[in-house]
Amino acid sequence: MLILSGFTFICSVRLFLTYTFLSLLISFPALSQEYNYIHYDTKDGLAGSTVYRMYQDKKGYMWFATDNGVSRFDGHTFQNFTTENGLTDNEVLYIAGDSKDSVWMMPFNRTASYYYKGKIYNSENDSSLKKILFESYAIVGGENKKGEVYLLTTAG
Repeated sequence: MLILSGFTFICSVRLFLTYTFLSLLISFPALSQEYNYIHYDTKDGLAGSTVYRMYQDKKGYMWFATDNGVSRFDGHTFQNFTTENGLTDNEVLYIAGDSKDSVWMMPFNRTASYYYKGKIYNSENDSSLKKILFESYAIVGGENKKGEVYLLTTAG
């Protein structure tokens, strides 16, 4: 009887120590890596301080639709586009790309522009854009299997 109770005592102590050790491990705060962030602003060359939408093209450029134009970022410097470069309005709410490497921009004034091979096209230099009249703001876009670009607006 003594041997059995000694064995029971040893098992109880081991169980107690195991639970104590595990509870101590769990109670320590978990440490993990923290991501490295870089904050870019107008001081760094971003066109505007309010960014509505972002898009990354096939070449790796990051495009930002802002309240003061569109910025293209190569990882080091910003190149900005405004009405002086062909945008119809500086406040651009939506930006997206298509399979032909065009970058579509929908400004606040409910028109459409796109950047293609170094130039911004709008209704003044692209007759197909004259046909597009938005009743409301473009909120999403895409491309079907035929390569046709479509835009969804807040009105449908």
